Parts: sequence; C-alpha cells; structure tokens
Amino acid sequence: MKIRRLELGLLGLVLIFLLSLSFNNHPTRDSKGIDINSDQNLNIKPSDYWEMTSPIYIDDSNPSMNWSLTNSSNFWCNGAGTWEDPYIIENITIDGGNNNTGITVANSSVYFLIRNCTIINTGSLAEDSGIKLINVNNSGIIGNTFSDFNQIGIYLKDSCMNNTIYNNSLFEEDPNKSLYGIYLNEKCSNNTIKNNNLQGINRLGGYDAGAIHLKNNCNDNQIINNLVNRSKHGISLNNSCDKNTLFNNSLISNSENGIYLYSHCDKNIIYNNTIDFNKNGIEFGILSDNNNYLEVHNNKLHNNSEYGISISNSRYSKIWKNELYNCGFRIESSNITYHRDLLLSINNTVNGKNVYYYVEEAGLDSTDFFNAGQIILIDCNHTHLANFDFSFCSRGIYISKVADGGNSGSSFNISISNVTLKGNLEGVYSRNSYNISFSNITAKNNSKGIFLFSCSNSSIKNCTLNKNSISGIDMNGCYNINITNNYIQFNLGDGISLSDCDYNKILNNTISNNAYNGILHTLGGINNFIFRNKIIYNNKSGIYLYYSFDSHLTILNNTLSYNLEHGIYFEWDNQDNIISENYIYNNGKSGIFLYDDCNRNNITLNQIHHNGENGIFLNRNIFDGCDENNISLNQVYENTNHGIYIYSSESNIISNNTLYGNDGTGIRIEDDCQNSILIGNIVENANYGIHILDSSDNNVSQNEMVLCGLLLSGTISEMGSHTIDDTNMINQKKLYYYVNQTNLSPNSFMNAGQIIFIQCNDTIVQNVNTSYGSVGVSLYECYNITLNELISSNNRRYGVYLKETENCTLLENSMEYNAFGGIFLYYLCQHNNISRNQINYNLKNGIQMRYSSTNNQILDNNVTQNGEIGIYLHDSSDYCNISNNNIFANSLRGVYIESTSYCQIYHNDFRTNGLNAEDNGTSNFWDNGSLGNYWDDYEGFDNDANGIGDIPYYIPGTANSMDNFPIWSIPSPIVDGGDDSSGYDEDDTPYEIAFGLIIIGCLIAAGLIASYYALHVYSNRHPANIGKKKFREEPLLDPLKKEKEVSESEIKDDSPSQLSEFNSEKEAQKELKSIVEEYEQYSPIKRESYQLPRRFEKIYKDTLNENPLIKTYLESDISVDDIPDGDKLVTTILDDEELRKIDKIKLSRDEKKIFLKEIISMNKKDRKNLLNELLNNLD
Repeated sequence: MKIRRLELGLLGLVLIFLLSLSFNNHPTRDSKGIDINSDQNLNIKPSDYWEMTSPIYIDDSNPSMNWSLTNSSNFWCNGAGTWEDPYIIENITIDGGNNNTGITVANSSVYFLIRNCTIINTGSLAEDSGIKLINVNNSGIIGNTFSDFNQIGIYLKDSCMNNTIYNNSLFEEDPNKSLYGIYLNEKCSNNTIKNNNLQGINRLGGYDAGAIHLKNNCNDNQIINNLVNRSKHGISLNNSCDKNTLFNNSLISNSENGIYLYSHCDKNIIYNNTIDFNKNGIEFGILSDNNNYLEVHNNKLHNNSEYGISISNSRYSKIWKNELYNCGFRIESSNITYHRDLLLSINNTVNGKNVYYYVEEAGLDSTDFFNAGQIILIDCNHTHLANFDFSFCSRGIYISKVADGGNSGSSFNISISNVTLKGNLEGVYSRNSYNISFSNITAKNNSKGIFLFSCSNSSIKNCTLNKNSISGIDMNGCYNINITNNYIQFNLGDGISLSDCDYNKILNNTISNNAYNGILHTLGGINNFIFRNKIIYNNKSGIYLYYSFDSHLTILNNTLSYNLEHGIYFEWDNQDNIISENYIYNNGKSGIFLYDDCNRNNITLNQIHHNGENGIFLNRNIFDGCDENNISLNQVYENTNHGIYIYSSESNIISNNTLYGNDGTGIRIEDDCQNSILIGNIVENANYGIHILDSSDNNVSQNEMVLCGLLLSGTISEMGSHTIDDTNMINQKKLYYYVNQTNLSPNSFMNAGQIIFIQCNDTIVQNVNTSYGSVGVSLYECYNITLNELISSNNRRYGVYLKETENCTLLENSMEYNAFGGIFLYYLCQHNNISRNQINYNLKNGIQMRYSSTNNQILDNNVTQNGEIGIYLHDSSDYCNISNNNIFANSLRGVYIESTSYCQIYHNDFRTNGLNAEDNGTSNFWDNGSLGNYWDDYEGFDNDANGIGDIPYYIPGTANSMDNFPIWSIPSPIVDGGDDSSGYDEDDTPYEIAFGLIIIGCLIAAGLIASYYALHVYSNRHPANIGKKKFREEPLLDPLKKEKEVSESEIKDDSPSQLSEFNSEKEAQKELKSIVEEYEQYSPIKRESYQLPRRFEKIYKDTLNENPLIKTYLESDISVDDIPDGDKLVTTILDDEELRKIDKIKLSRDEKKIFLKEIISMNKKDRKNLLNELLNNLD
C-alpha cells in the first residue's frame, strides 16, 4: 500500500509541474496560486473509488482536524500541502442525507485539490454546502459533480483568496432547492471561476442571487467561460464587488438576468459574453444604486424578453460594440449628470442598426438618425422623428426629462409621426416631457404601445394601437393629454390605462376587442373627459374606474356595447363623476355598475338597454354603500334583470327615468336603503314596477307604473315607514298606501289601481278593479278587512296577498290570470274567510296558504283551470276548512296539502284536474262523517243507490288519507248562482226547469238571440282547459258570476227588446257575426271542444253504436243532409230533425260549434221547445 501511495505522489508532482507552466503567466494571480488551464488533460479516475456517508471536516488551525492528521488517517487523501505536492481529496461520493455540508475546509493556506468527487443531498441550513471553504487560500476545486443540494453547491467565505473553481458541474432539477451554485461572500478576492456548468439554480428565486454569486467586497475575481442555464440570475454581483472580470460566459434562459450588478459594484469588466433568452441580458441595478466605471463591450445579447442591457444610475461607464438582437437598451437615471457621464457608443447595434443616445440636444430631425435601430433622447427638444421602424428593440423611442441636482431639465416640442413599433416592451416611452405630439403611429405586439409617465400638454392622434400585451396607451401621472381619433383594438390588457392623471381628454376613439377594459381609470386623477368614443366588444368592462377618489370624471356621449362585463364599472371610492348621454347596451352584465363607496355621481340622460344583468346597479361591500347619487332622465329598458337596482345604499335620488320591458323589476331598492327619493319615474311592463325590500324611510311619489305596480317586502315596521302618496299611478289609476288606518271610507279607494294596507282595521273595499299591476291588494298585519266584488286579475304576482292578517273576508271577488296566484296567505294569516270568489286561470296556484296560516275558511269558490294547483296548503296551515267549492281542470293538483294537519275537505266538486288531490300532511279529513266530495275519477259503485259511493276514494300522498263518503251522483249546486240547466238527469227534470228554458228562449228572440245566449253563457261559464289535450267536462254546478270583462259593458245594456228589433234574417246574422268577433277578441282563451257531461256517456255510446249517420257535422259548414258516410264519427246526441232545425238558423261554422255545445246539455224536451221558438222568431 505504501508503494501505491508513493506512485500516486510521483504522479501528482508531475501534474503540478506541468500546470505550473501556465499558472505563472496569469497577470493578476499570486505566483504560487493554483489554477487549471481549461485544455489540460487531468486523467481523473472515476468518482466511485470511495463511497462515504459521513461529511469531511478539515480545520487546519486545529491539530485534531488539520490536513496532516487527515492525510495520515485516510486513504482518500494524499500529498504534502506544498505547491509541488498539494493535498488531494479525490474520487469520493458523499451522500449528505439532507444534513450538513459534504466537505468543509477552514483556516487553510496550504495547497490542496478537491477533484472528481460527487456530492449529493446536502443540508438545508443557511450555509450547508457541497463544498465550503472558510478563510482558505491556494485551493483547487476541480471536476466535481453536485446535485440535490438544498442551499449552496460551492461556498467560499471570509477572505478566501487565490482559489480556483474549475470544470465543476452543478445540477438541480428540483426548483425548490439550490439557492446558490457558486457563492463567494465577504472579501473573497483573486479567485478564478472557470469552465463550470450550472443548471437550474435558484429557479424559484427565493433570494435575489445568481447561480454564480459574489457578495460583500469580493474583488478582482475572474469569472470565465462558464455556462449557466435555467437559473434565476446567471451571474450576480452585490454590494461593493469591484474590479471583477466576466469574460466569455454563456448565460442562457435564466428567468431574470443573465448578469446582474447592484448596490455599488464598480470598475467591473464585462466582455465577450453570450447572453440569450433571459428576461434582461445585463442589468445594472435600480435607480437607488450607483454602479460606476463599468466597461461593457463586445457582448452578444439575443432574444432577451425585456431589455438587452438595462442601466440605472451608472456614471462614467463605457458601453461599446455590443450586439443586441430582438432586444435593446434601457437607460435611466435620476440625475442628468449620470447621463452626461455615460458613454453609449453609436457602434452598439440593435437588430443590426445603430443605437442613438442623445443628451441635451436640440433641433434634431430624421437625418440625425441614419439607420436607427433605437433612439434615446434625454433632455432634448425641438426634435422631429418620422418614417422609422423600431421593432423588437425593447423600447423603440425613449424620451425623458431628467432633473439636474434639483433643477429642472427640459424635454419638449418633440413630434413623432409615421413610425412603426412592433414587438417591444414599450413602443414609445415618454417620461417627464411636455408638448410631445404622436401621430400616425402603428404600435403592434408591444407590451405597451405608447407609455407616458408624468407628461403634459401632449397629443396622441390618428394612431393604430393593436395587440399589445398590456395596453394600447398607458398613462401615469399625466396632465392635459389629448387622445383623439385612434384605433385601439385587440390589446391583451386594457385599451387605454390612466393612473393618477388629470385634465386629459379621450375623444372619438374606437376602443374595441381588448382583453381587459376599454378604458381603465385608477388611483386618483381629476377632471378627465371621455367623450364620443366607441367602446365595444371588450372582454371586461367598457370603462372601469377604480379607486379614483374625488375624480370629477365626465363620461359623455359614448357608445358602450357588447362588452363582456359592464358598460361602465366604478369600484371603490369614486366620487363626483358625471355619466351622461351615453348609449349603453348589450353588455354582458350591467349597463352601469357602481360598487363600494361610489358617492355623489350624476347618472343622467343615458340610454341603457338589453344588458345581461341590470341597467343601473349600485351596490356596497361589507362597509360602504353608494350614497347620494342622482339617477335621472335615463331610458332604461329590456335589461335581463332589473332596470335600476340599488342595494344597501342611502339617500339616492331616482327621478324622471323611463323604464320598460326589464325582465325583473323596474326599480328595485333592497337591504337597508334609506332616505332615497323615487319621483316622477315611468315604469312599464316589468314584473314589479318598484320593489322596496328590507329598507325604510324612502319617499315614493309621482311615479307612473303601467302593467306593473309597487311591491313592498321586509318587516312590518320597514314597510310602514315609507312616504308613499296617491300621486303614484298604476295603469292611470291611483296607488293607495295606508298605514295604521281604521274605518276607511269608500272615497279612500276612488279609482284605485293598487291598494296596500299596513296595520289597518275595520275597512270595507268594494267594487274596485286592481288588475294589470304587480299585486292588486296587499294586507300586512291587518284585522277585519273586507274585500267585496273586487276584480284583481292579470297581475304580475298575486291578485290578493295577505301576511300576518286575521279575521278578513274575501267575498265575491274575481282573481284570474295572475302570474303567481289568485290569493296568497303567506304567514300567520288566521281566521280569514274566502267565499264565493272566482279564482280561475292563474298561471300558478289559485289559493295558497303557507307558514302557520291556520283556521281559514275556503267556501263556495270556483277554483278552475289554474296552471299548477287549485288550492295549496303547506307548512303548518292547519285547521282549515275547504268545502262547497268547484275545483276543476287545474293542471297539476286540484287540492295539494303538504306538512299540514287537521284540515277538513268535503262537499267539493273535483273534476278533470291533473291529479284531483294529494295529501302529504297528517290527520286531514276528506269528509264530514256523512258526506265527502265528488270525484270525477271515482271508480267505485253505488249499489244501494243512496248517492254515496260504497267504497272509499283514496287520496294519493304519504298521508294515506281517504274520502269515506264519496258523492256518487252529481250533487246539488255546490256554489249557488247562474243557470244550472245541466243539474239534473233528463228523466227527472221538473217542469219548472223546462218552462224556464222556454221563457229564456222567448226573451232572447230570433236566431241571433239563440247564438248570443250560447256565446254569453259560454264566455262566463265555460273557459277551455289551458294547455291540456283532454278537455274538462262542462261544469254541472254553475257558480255565481261577478265577472266584469271588457265586453260586459256593451252586452249588459242590450235588453231583449233591443235585440229583437231586427228587420230581417240578414240583419240578425250580421249582428250575430259582430258579437262573435267581439267575443273572440276579448276572450283570453281560445275556446276548444268539450267532453260530454258524464250523465250522457251511455247515450253517447249508444249513439255511436246505433246511429252512424253523423260523421263530420260539427267540424264542417255543410248541412246534415250533405254529410257523407265514413268512419270518422263526431260526438253528438242530437237526432237528424234537430240538426236540420239548426241548419235553418244558418250559423257559421264557429257559431254553430258554440251553439251546439251549449244546447247539447239540455234534455230533449227543453231542446225541442227552444229550437221551435227560435225558428218561429226567424220566420
């Protein structure tokens, strides 16, 4: 083994002798320092010679850890520590197990080499490293491999000198590891870092350091021929690292800078480097730094994404013969003397063209910029630039005024025209300048097309600014800039961005298809004017005002449409602005949206329509609403939600607006909105004209609502706190709003269009029509109110609405065609009586009770053909009585009970409902112990002929309820009123009924009278089943009718004597036709065919079997004798003689259908008498 060690020693002497030939030629190196020429063959052994798991620690100042002991104790260490025979640690693999440092050498001045070692998985403490040298001179770290190091690959600290770091490989694939590749700290000087390969170092950038990083007075080092790739910075120098040389390095694809100097790093030389595909190629600090006396030359900087060379506050530096491609220069300073003292030669090139850097020049023109690739003008004036192409040069044109020790410089009277700017960070950047004119500029695919910072009295006109990645025009702190007649389109940020800008004008521009907002106005700025622009198809809002304080912005006469969010959007603390005379339509959200502390704005004279949410929307955040705004004289129509929506904001004035066709509410005031004034608005055709919800103390007057009305929601005290007078009109009739009133007289409801009672008592409302509003009559916490002979139909919500109301009577009213329901008892409505009402054709429910609305009586009503449920009780609406009602042809359920108990339902007539009844409550009774209900789908029998079915009728639902005494035959009239010619079977009809029919026939007179009778009775008694293929039976139990249809005033004045005064059959037929046309006009439902009454089913079947003569009579205009034989049989029970008599009346096809379907329910004797009487009158 000793012989082997001797051989290794001799080999080391030979290598050192050869290396010394080149070391002595380095001009800045100590003659005894270790260095390695890059092209020398070292013949290094493979590194797996020894494998170790324990770290190596050598401290030459400690006898127990010094080189001598280490050399004598370990086979992997050889040498004597001299120039001729250095100590050598080689061929070791060290796995640190994510702890500590692999190899540490401290306080050493002997000569040693660490080479061909592999060091992995070192620790994560601040100074854990692969190899760490502390106060070490004369070492060589050569040919080692480092990976998976958590902090530092190679670390030299505390006055390490004359060391060589050569040909090492440092790789890190984990972006969360490796803060430094090679790190020199604290006065490490005269070292050489050469031919190293560093990949993926500090990629996430936890520290502002390069893969090769020098810090704190590390001077006179040589950084040569290294490759740094995919790191944060390639090479960085920080804090007074001077006189270093960076030569021939390749710095590629680093996320920040290729070379980065900051904090007073002076007299460094940077030359012959290749610096590509970084963010910046070379950056010299920020404006607070001074990095002076630098020499930067002959570097190649290609395709760096921001700047090739970026210089801030550098004095006495020299920049020459650098080649920049697809990037350019950034030169900035806070003092003009720095610009004066900077040498930036014209022989620098950008894209093969010259770089022009002028300081304090005047009278320049285009001839002074031959073959210009980039122009930088510092404190220049009276300059004209035209007809240039500055593309892919980072900053095409830079114009700046710079202060001189507190004195103002000058940069003014510069015109730039007919210039193409493409692919730059900023196409044009003007700073602290004034009287600058930009015209006919095309700026495309830059980050910012034109960027103005603290500029004034300038103009941008007739420019095209497209597809820039941040904004077309970006202005910060600018004053009195006119932006006119530009096309600003398809930018990937905002079209125009203004930050803290005053008195600027944006006129007549087309601003479209930008990925953010058309115009962004933010962070202060006052008295800007946005006028007559076309702002369309932007992916956010047309105009976005953010945190601009008391901005006094005027937005006038612009078109804002097809923006994906809002037309105009104010957010957070924007006061005292004017939005007027704009056309705002087809935006994806609201036309105008004010959010969070936007106060005292005037929104007037705008046309706002077809927006995807609200026309105008004021909203608050957690703390602040939008208060004291004036919204007046706007036309707001056909927006998807509300016309004007005020949420949790106070003291706003909403006046003289016209709102129509908005899908939600015309004006909605919600959630603690107080002291607002709603005056003089016209609201048409909305679900609710005005809806005030959970708010108090608002004033509503002189508003006109058409086909809609006023809706109040919230607590009783909130709803009763408003001031609402009778100057408000509903369909040209008065809105009555009464709070805490008793014994109101009939004069209190004269010409009523809508009535709202809050805590009112002991009042009768009679003979009023509250139709075509939102809710006809509303009762909140009322007692002993009677509604009698009221018509409340065709309302957007309910005919009558009750909440917390007791002992009220709804008698002989008509509630039909209401969108939500006829009558709704919402909450704690008790002991109310709903009797003898017509509750038909409502789009949802006829009568609905909810939330503990108990002990109510529903008696003697017609509840027919409602779109969902006839009578709906749910949520503990207990102890109610439903009896003596006609419940016909409701689409889903006749009666539906859910979560409700102890109700009694009996002596009702259920026919042709989707499902006659369903009971999902508990302990409800469907008979009174002796009599139940009539069910048209009852499938039982009555063998004892007592009129009661012999088996129960089972009610569908979870309650498993049943009607134990279902009515078998048609009962006596459940609801008294109207004719009931169909109440009894043919064989037992009394003579009085027949006589009565004859008298009716005589009074009607003539063929006209017969048809009139059929039409009138039909229109009042037989509306068709809405939307059902199976049509209901003709009701056998005629209800009491109190209808007041549009045609009634004309019909009721026609006495029999008047109707009989026709001189000829032709005259009678003419009048008949007129009446039929009038009937069809005012009838809300088209009349279709009927099923036969149940008692004629057997006769009908016999007719089909025994008399196939009639085939298509009821569907044709032909006479009975012309009916051909065939297989299509039409329902009839009339014989041929009766049909021939009908032919003589000569009715049209439609008239004939109506007439036939009316008389078919008569018995044969009555029918014969009536026909004979009619024919006698015609003769």
